[in-house]
Amino acid sequence: MTSDKIAARNRANAQKSTGPKTARGKAVVSRNAQRHGATSKPDPQSVAAWLQIILDDPALEPEAFLNDDRRMTTAMALAVAEVRLSSAKASLVRFENGEAPISDKVVELENLIENLTGAYREAGITKRESQSYLSILRYLKRRALSDAAPSRKNYRLLRRYVREAKALRKKAFQNWLDLTSQTSPQEHEFG
Repeated sequence: MTSDKIAARNRANAQKSTGPKTARGKAVVSRNAQRHGATSKPDPQSVAAWLQIILDDPALEPEAFLNDDRRMTTAMALAVAEVRLSSAKASLVRFENGEAPISDKVVELENLIENLTGAYREAGITKRESQSYLSILRYLKRRALSDAAPSRKNYRLLRRYVREAKALRKKAFQNWLDLTSQTSPQEHEFG
């Protein structure tokens, strides 16, 4: 096969896999970044706090964040990078300490088992009968817990997020240093 044919085949295959199409599927994948918090959207309050530190202005007003000058955008990029790195490191530490969040699936199954157990008691179903009815739910709960269990793949992924966040912060910090070294001390102090 020639490289043109391979490229055409790859483009055709890429058109087939465009992600979820149903509302339910889109809702599921929209929470992927929130699974561990390492890549979720940075908290605006944390970004604002970092901006105040970077710009050395504790009384910085929110309106100042809207300035579209180079100094503010560079400071904003550095603040976001700091928050992302902090978030990625915190997720890695939680993972290493075994504090992985319980999935919504497990919580739903626990609630369902609890509700059905109470309903079976009220209906006069014996414990033995209810155990056989609930066995499939307990099996699903164990599967969900084993799927959520810490894995080597998750550990490598979280370490990669930390490395990427460090690289992003390094680049943002270098841009900030370049900008501040171009600015004279008087401009930096009063500008």
